[in-house]
Amino acid sequence: MYNFFAKKNIIITGATSGIGERLSQMLSKYNSNLLLVSKSKEKLQIVKNNINNKSSKIEIFDTDLSKKDSAQKIYDFSLNHFDCIDIIINNAGIGYNSFVTAINKDIAKEVFEINFFTIVDINKLFLPSMIKKNQGSIVNISSWGGKRSIPGSSIYCASKFALEAYAESLRCELKSTNINVLTVRPSFIYDSNFLNGKFMKETPDVNLEKRIKKFNKMSSNIVAKKILISLVKKSRDLNLTLITKLLIILNSIIPGIIDILIFKMRKKDIISNLKKIQDN
Repeated sequence: MYNFFAKKNIIITGATSGIGERLSQMLSKYNSNLLLVSKSKEKLQIVKNNINNKSSKIEIFDTDLSKKDSAQKIYDFSLNHFDCIDIIINNAGIGYNSFVTAINKDIAKEVFEINFFTIVDINKLFLPSMIKKNQGSIVNISSWGGKRSIPGSSIYCASKFALEAYAESLRCELKSTNINVLTVRPSFIYDSNFLNGKFMKETPDVNLEKRIKKFNKMSSNIVAKKILISLVKKSRDLNLTLITKLLIILNSIIPGIIDILIFKMRKKDIISNLKKIQDN
């Protein structure tokens, strides 16, 4: 593992918490050179200060990934600090829970900008140099929600479905090169702050997901380790937790039954929302 990552130049978005923070810590131990990206400069500095490895070059760049020019800013910054980028880890993402009858279009656009369009822009900017040297890796952090949508999360899941479709095309377009495209689908991560995001309301849906987290013991540390192993193996997909694997398989075989099961899990909240609309 050390030989694979040593002195590689790696971008990690969403580097100040969860999977991104753990990847930053682990890769620094392998003497990787890191460009850590997040919205908060203060948090980035804390992550950098916690990395005790003088053999690694650590650069931090704060930017709002919901802004259309964020990818270009990351690219321009990297040109001034690294001769090339070997690995891109598109880890940043944001959730949004809302029934389809209450979707806020401005929020939906922001979710898509972070979860999809900025990823597309980052990859587009850095791919030419990877193609020229015929080497590199791209990691896109998707979700089991990119394979099976659920009530109350249509926009979030749609952004991940878009990422899945994009990654499939990207992988095929790079098939004749030595550039690997890895899609990672975590489930509920035990120590993640995802469900506390700014667009995640305290609803029965979120409460259900928080209960699932209690017995779903996959931590960001384990996820990060598995991502690094998958990078070394040049894997195509990484489906994390048994729940994710079963859901993806069963949904491809018996989607109608999965519809019914998911509806039953959230029936009370769904019916309540419909009743509110009928009563207005």
